[in-house]
Amino acid sequence: MIGREACCQLLKSKVPDEAVVRRKIVDVKLAEGANRPALAFQDMTTEEFDLVIGCDGIWSGTRRAMFGAQGRDQYEFSPQYEGLVGVGGFVPSSKIEGTPGGQMNVVFGANGFFGYGYTSGAGDLATWWSTYSLNKCPDDWRTIDKAHVKEELQKRHLGWQNPAIQNIVRDVEVDSLYPTFITPLLPTWEKGGCVLVGDAAHALQPSSAQGASMALEDCEALALLLRHYCRENPETAAANATKKYSDLRRPRLDMVFKKAQQLAGMKQDMGVVQEMLMYLFIWLFSRLKVMEAYERKLTAYDVPTEVRKAIGEGA
Repeated sequence: MIGREACCQLLKSKVPDEAVVRRKIVDVKLAEGANRPALAFQDMTTEEFDLVIGCDGIWSGTRRAMFGAQGRDQYEFSPQYEGLVGVGGFVPSSKIEGTPGGQMNVVFGANGFFGYGYTSGAGDLATWWSTYSLNKCPDDWRTIDKAHVKEELQKRHLGWQNPAIQNIVRDVEVDSLYPTFITPLLPTWEKGGCVLVGDAAHALQPSSAQGASMALEDCEALALLLRHYCRENPETAAANATKKYSDLRRPRLDMVFKKAQQLAGMKQDMGVVQEMLMYLFIWLFSRLKVMEAYERKLTAYDVPTEVRKAIGEGA
């Protein structure tokens, strides 16, 4: 596992400082007729570009512009709250002493799930995460009472017969809250000289554990396609690359999205019958090696190979 800050620094180190421009965008304008896509900035200026890549997250203004929803908070493809708030934090690694290294542990029960593991092979910290049910997310989710979340977390998990979970929950402090939002499956990721990447295109359930991985795959695929089509014909490169990118990536993300939705139901409180069905589901998955097959599809995917296939150059 690599920390978010370390990952960002590694990526940033490859980008020249002069290539980074910090300006607040207030509007995205799609290409129309002879006009290229344009960005309107807070300083009242507007500039056209060959291509606008919307890496602007789950609340993407680029997505809103692509689907004709400027100025609207709610539209067909706006983020949907899932009724759960992800909670998590860090504890001394001694809290999970005896837990095998090199793996993350997720325990399911009738009233949710609890995950934990080491942040690195031989570090002093361990991480934990779970969920907190909240039917309606406040407009400002930072106002959620962490003390109440802690109390509810302890009520939910203190009865679980798992030593590591007991050690964590007994003295837990909730460091982070993440309301769970997802975006519906989009009909396209490219339109009018704009293209979506990462959460802007496909905000996934956290149960997928694939959000960052899919975003990185998106970036690599789009970069390789742009390089290929720029060599062929710079004039049509942006349109050809983004169309091929959308066609290539969407089926894979549809698969991950649907699997995450199946797993997400196991985080909710359950009745006795639902609990038994969940255990049957887990048993069948292990016996039939369903998850192993799914994991192979995830890990065996090679972006350069898939791009070569997509552009007709073979594997």
